[in-house]
Amino acid sequence: NHQLGLEVVGRTSSAAGCRDFVAGDQGFDVSVVELFLADDQATHLIEELHETCSQAPMLVLIEGADADPRDHERAIGAGADAVLSKRTDPEEILSAVRRLSLG
Repeated sequence: NHQLGLEVVGRTSSAAGCRDFVAGDQGFDVSVVELFLADDQATHLIEELHETCSQAPMLVLIEGADADPRDHERAIGAGADAVLSKRTDPEEILSAVRRLSLG
């Protein structure tokens, strides 16, 4: 949203779509990835994005009430720069994106 000083340059609802977007060499400053970390495939996707787009910080949004307490640690260990619950106030999520974009 340009009014917020942000622009969404890509959006997908699948890991394959995410990989395709990144392979298309689209320029972006921050990636926001919504994941359910109950399986290793989600952690693997975070690792892939971290390796492929190491210059762009990554915010991972995980399930709130149902999240395993270790999900945060797994996401950070896989390469996420920040992890928030999907139920976090939208303003706080936007603030995290802004902070990450500034380095």
